[in-house]
Amino acid sequence: MNVALTIHRIQKDNLIDYEDISTSIFSFLINRIKKSCIAFGEPNKLNQDVSWVLTFDDGFSSDYEIALPLLKEKGLSAIFFIVPSYIGKKNNLTWEQVRALSENGMEIGSHSYNHIDMLSISGQKRRNELSESRKIIEDNISKRIKLFSFPYGRYDNDVINDVFQTGYEYCFISKPDYYTFSDKIIPRISINGQMTYQGINKIINNCETNNISGQLTYKIKNLTKYCLGMNNYWRLRDYLLKINN
Repeated sequence: MNVALTIHRIQKDNLIDYEDISTSIFSFLINRIKKSCIAFGEPNKLNQDVSWVLTFDDGFSSDYEIALPLLKEKGLSAIFFIVPSYIGKKNNLTWEQVRALSENGMEIGSHSYNHIDMLSISGQKRRNELSESRKIIEDNISKRIKLFSFPYGRYDNDVINDVFQTGYEYCFISKPDYYTFSDKIIPRISINGQMTYQGINKIINNCETNNISGQLTYKIKNLTKYCLGMNNYWRLRDYLLKINN
């Protein structure tokens, strides 16, 4: 069995917010899983009960400045899902950095062209988002782009069909679960700034003992997004984070 973990941004320990993780937490994570961390699609040569794949969303500059050196030091690879319209903006990757990630053995995927909620736009506009993002990335790194991850984790069956119809081979979602090499829809477990060393260790231990947790939380979050809409969901989440900190 395989488990994909997803990270948004790595920050210095005193700068993290809900979506980010600290450099110390990231170092702890990769040290904890390095013996069974594999490249996506790589056969499980280690014969582990569980193998791990690391993914990063959004294309922040920390992907190149912090994650890449630490991954190279440990001999690990990861998938970086980028947003072409963000490239070159403050705190985001440049195309030179994206190419450096690719040249150093990292896989590059698409996170849409404008980081837009795929359920909020029409079918044709959605397909344009998917196609344009893939083409621009391919033109800039001279490699085929096969992987897509959903902004905000929002999708339905029509969106998934559009992903495959526009040339991608795999789509990555935010639902926590295992996957096998024959799966085309890849679940992921989010690692975020609210998690402690003990919390991350518990996630890893649970996965290794066939006890993935978090499905209920995922369902509640998705239902809240559907009922409130994304803008109201963000407001509610920010409010709850403030009163709990």
